[in-house]
Amino acid sequence: LVLLWKIMEMNTVFRQYISDSTFTLTLLVPILVMMYQGRQELGNTGVLHHAASLLLLFSGDRRFAIQLNTPLAEKLPLDLQLSNCNHGDLLFLVSHKLIVTAPERQDPLHEILLSVMVNVSPYIKSLQMVTATKLVGLVEFVSMPRFVFSAERHHRLLFDLLDIVNNFVQYQYEGNPHLVYTLIRRRNFVENILLLNAEPTPDLQPPVTPPAFPVPPTGASQLPATTATTTTTTTTTTTAGPASGDDVTSTTTVPLVVSSPPVR
Repeated sequence: LVLLWKIMEMNTVFRQYISDSTFTLTLLVPILVMMYQGRQELGNTGVLHHAASLLLLFSGDRRFAIQLNTPLAEKLPLDLQLSNCNHGDLLFLVSHKLIVTAPERQDPLHEILLSVMVNVSPYIKSLQMVTATKLVGLVEFVSMPRFVFSAERHHRLLFDLLDIVNNFVQYQYEGNPHLVYTLIRRRNFVENILLLNAEPTPDLQPPVTPPAFPVPPTGASQLPATTATTTTTTTTTTTAGPASGDDVTSTTTVPLVVSSPPVR
């Protein structure tokens, strides 16, 4: 798989030869089956990335995207509803399953798969009802504020999905009544996308950390109360008179404030 990816990346003549022949679909089906069966094993992360990168190379060619309209004749060992589906339905259903059920921290893989879907969506003439429902359900899930604001690049996933839907509506409107019907029936989420705010809602704010020490109630003093007692002292001073030599006695009263110890 890695060898095929490197050859197609470096040799444009070989890539054109593969795209011109029906051998592309012969490669596509086992690659999608392998990705579907190994999606939940962390040890297959590298293989999934190489397979997605190979699909990205395929999707850049218009002839490959047109071949996806070929009906899917063979029975595959997948628990997917593939009756009356074409290869485009298979690509979208497997990509949806990988995005929804893959382990966490697989955003780069999700971005590659969505890029593949963006590239081929203008050329797929018809999607079955199950595929259209899965696609709209994925857009509805990704557009939820809790998902959009949970990571830095999650808004890019929403942009790609909106591009996919826009390509179908703009270029293949007549052949995709199932997708148009599903969009109309579940139009509320489209209106919610228009109301998305750049700031997260209050339920997404981080929890407030309680203070390390208890805070006294409002209006209460943080220091223990003290009781102040006022007393007076009397001072008697005797001085000599200015002319007669008689002693003159004066009395001065000074207030003294004594604080009692705080009450425990």
